[in-house]
Amino acid sequence: MLCGTALRNKGVQLLLDAVIDYLPSPLDVPPLAGTDPVSGEPVACLADPEQPAVALVFKINTDPYIGRLAYLRVYSGTVRRGSALLNGNSLKRERIGRLVRMYADRREEVDAVRAGDIGAVLGLKGTTTGETLCTEGRPVRLEEITFPAPVIELAVEPRSKADQDKLSLALQRLVDEDPPSRCAPTSG
Repeated sequence: MLCGTALRNKGVQLLLDAVIDYLPSPLDVPPLAGTDPVSGEPVACLADPEQPAVALVFKINTDPYIGRLAYLRVYSGTVRRGSALLNGNSLKRERIGRLVRMYADRREEVDAVRAGDIGAVLGLKGTTTGETLCTEGRPVRLEEITFPAPVIELAVEPRSKADQDKLSLALQRLVDEDPPSRCAPTSG
């Protein structure tokens, strides 16, 4: 555990030293192992921008101004704007529209995100948290993210028929952004 405050520049150097000591470069660790979704054979994903692309979508966020953002980490290759990638879980094709690099309070449009980088894609329709995007000629599925079981259960219902569509849309966004909150719709 590290303590500090960036505002007063206390502990910042200790944090940066800890990052160097405890968080190795992608080049210093063995290649990530994935599996071929068709044959089940292991596939090594080298942290090299020249290799076929392999990226893991680790978060979905709905931004009120720009829409659905899929945050991804590129483990191998390069993800480029305008390219088509394969969802290694569903084996469906996804088009990479806009690519952005996120900062605390702003976004920067980029043309590509390379191995070892984190970025966000706008407009992915069929990809959810924990799924793998890869080059079409080399399908790969990375280890899926496992989520803990929910510890509370809650029933939500609209006050009127007019609110039903709004509630349905809000619950779908919640499920997209937080997969453990999967809803089981009931009638009544």
